[in-house]
Amino acid sequence: MTWPIDDLSTDSLDSQNDRPSRREFFKIFQRVKSMIRARGRPGGVASLRDDGKVPVAQLPGEALQNTALGVPNGAASLNANGDVPLGQIPETIARLNSPRLSGNPTAPTPPADDNSGRLATTRFVSQQRDSLTISPGSLTATVTTSGGRDVNYSSDGVVPGSTASGSAILALPARGRVLLPVRVSVRNVDLNLWQVTPSILPSEIRIAVISKSTGDRYNNQRFTAVVEYEYLNVG
Repeated sequence: MTWPIDDLSTDSLDSQNDRPSRREFFKIFQRVKSMIRARGRPGGVASLRDDGKVPVAQLPGEALQNTALGVPNGAASLNANGDVPLGQIPETIARLNSPRLSGNPTAPTPPADDNSGRLATTRFVSQQRDSLTISPGSLTATVTTSGGRDVNYSSDGVVPGSTASGSAILALPARGRVLLPVRVSVRNVDLNLWQVTPSILPSEIRIAVISKSTGDRYNNQRFTAVVEYEYLNVG
């Protein structure tokens, strides 16, 4: 904005010319009124505090603290929404959208049973840790084998034999999360004759026992499958 200097020059020796005409004075008065009206309005300017900072009420929602914009008692341009443009706010201001915090930011500690998207403070994590206890547990199941067949000879040829197998499914408790290592064993089994294959799933343990040789002598064998685990108790 430029100011008329036709009748405002102090270089003139004519004291009569140092005073603006009524017309020029009216123009200046109208411009001052326009600037005052434009403060805090969309497309206008923002009034600054004595320390040169924009009042919190005039900062947009993305800014979390006031900052120095312009000069003390000066003005900052506002956008069409009546907010200070983000481009005029330093990067040291934390935005609501993907904020980058530094120093020692704090937040309210959620209740112990909170299961929402709120921030978990170090105090909340510490309380959760202190409320956890670890307990041992075990499951047993019987594995019975079948399907074994000897090699048969007939006039039509040789009928191939088959191996015997058995399996068991041990469902883990739903009250806690199983911790590793999970110890799986099968009792009374000769590993020279049998192959034991455990499958560890999130909610159950599957144990398969298969004979290494064919023959019906491997049928009706009974083994005890044992799963030892640890689970968390939430207090």
